[in-house]
Amino acid sequence: MGESLELVASAERYRNYVLASAGEFGCAQGLFSVDTVEEAADAIRAVRLDYPAHAKAAREIAVEHFDSDRILRPLLREAGIESPRG
Repeated sequence: MGESLELVASAERYRNYVLASAGEFGCAQGLFSVDTVEEAADAIRAVRLDYPAHAKAAREIAVEHFDSDRILRPLLREAGIESPRG
């Protein structure tokens, strides 16, 4: 496990970390809720058994909740800054 500050030092580094991690179960994915190490291990096994489906679901969640047009535009508008695409 990498140091947290190193992993989020840039968007590119964090993106690369998430793309390479089959066991990342942070809030960004939201596909599994686990309370124990055993539950986490079971969730990782489930992802490994059908990685394409889980990757697709994770992508859909990320697009829905973190899409820059959906998140950044209202934030810029609220700050009084026009976004390049209006």
